[in-house]
Amino acid sequence: MLGWRLIVGSHALRASRLVRAVEITSPAAAAAGPNGLGLLRQNLALAIEATRLDPASLSAAQALGSVYLLLGRPDDAVAAYDRALALQPAAEIYMNLGHAFRAAGAADKSRANYLTAIKLDERLRAQVPAGAI
Repeated sequence: MLGWRLIVGSHALRASRLVRAVEITSPAAAAAGPNGLGLLRQNLALAIEATRLDPASLSAAQALGSVYLLLGRPDDAVAAYDRALALQPAAEIYMNLGHAFRAAGAADKSRANYLTAIKLDERLRAQVPAGAI
């Protein structure tokens, strides 16, 4: 029984390290524009692997959604953020869903998620793009 726990624990630890690598490098990759696409694609593979290793990881699901969004794949981002919401509803996830729906051109869904995020945490109002609500 202990061996099984060690394997599961090591998977969760590896997943958390992968997520941290994605979180550290994705902003710079996105800021680099077309020059950062290779790193974003690598980060996508890391985020997918993190969700495979630890399907219950909220941070892995959020990282996956964020990388999809940075790669211009809002529908995939929505799916990842929906998975994160299923794990643990949180204002930040609703905000991210708002961004993903906005990128997908779904203004009504974007607005609804932004409003839910703000209702849960008023401080997030500053992150809503002008004219989105």
